[in-house]
Amino acid sequence: MTTEGSIKDHFIKKCSIQYKGMLCEARSSEEKRKNIPKSVWESWKPHYDTDNFKAKSAQCSKNQLSEKCGEGSGPSRHTGGSRTHREHARKLATVLGRPPHPHELLKKTQPKETMSLWI
Repeated sequence: MTTEGSIKDHFIKKCSIQYKGMLCEARSSEEKRKNIPKSVWESWKPHYDTDNFKAKSAQCSKNQLSEKCGEGSGPSRHTGGSRTHREHARKLATVLGRPPHPHELLKKTQPKETMSLWI
């Protein structure tokens, strides 16, 4: 992949995250944002009111807030797969022969395996 291609892919990923956040914020406030045309906003509102959308939204929220290490451990916010940060830290400690530094754990859990991009 060319540098230009990876920059474009990274830009598109960041835009996607930003756009998703903007829509979530707009739904939460229930007020039309200035940057969304009224006709578009009015066409979205019926979709947000459907039982199917509400059920999917509730399930997604529940999944994002699940605590992988048990109650009180906090929700998982990494791309380290099914392993928790604690499990990654224990495995790194075995490999390194010492507890890993925070930046080492971050490097292990944050980069995508197929690209050299950081999330």
